[in-house]
Amino acid sequence: HRLTKKGLELRYNKDAVAYHYHITTLESSMKKMAYQGASAVILGQKIIEKDDLPPLARDDKANKLDLIDRIVFNPPVLWCVKNIAKFCENRLEAHCIYEYLLLHYRIAGRRKFLKEQHV
Repeated sequence: HRLTKKGLELRYNKDAVAYHYHITTLESSMKKMAYQGASAVILGQKIIEKDDLPPLARDDKANKLDLIDRIVFNPPVLWCVKNIAKFCENRLEAHCIYEYLLLHYRIAGRRKFLKEQHV
């Protein structure tokens, strides 16, 4: 963000190729999303221009996402979605389930980080 503000220009190369040689599981992805949620809080604390931030780093947007997440992913629903996602892992294409589940973990990571900060 700071480099962009100083004039760094990032360019997208659609022909670029990247290879990843690590196994990503649903469990490791959920943990990664929780860390990303906590990182969003830190980013939001460091950057003054809030309009430049992703929604989870902006308190006004993140609080709305948190409220929706608490309603939609109450414990019984979360348990069901996690188990469906685990069942589908390596068996079926279940992108939409994974997207919502990983968003939940990103929001939950933000929530946990904020709670720990206020203790």
